[in-house]
Amino acid sequence: MTRSNTVHDTFVVERGYDVPPDQVFKAWSEPALKARWFAGSSDALGAGYELDFRIGGHELNRGGPLGGPVYT
Repeated sequence: MTRSNTVHDTFVVERGYDVPPDQVFKAWSEPALKARWFAGSSDALGAGYELDFRIGGHELNRGGPLGGPVYT
């Protein structure tokens, strides 16, 4: 029998923004603004983008190429 192992690790990506911290926080915490960054546009909200920005909340993004498969 052949065994394979998977090792999970973590990494950190840091980026500085030339705007006040509250503006960056708002871009991450408001669904319409975050959808523009991560889902391609604020139109993605109608395609199945969800953001519950609370402790224990969730984020869900659906999309894909026009006429192609939908990825969740």
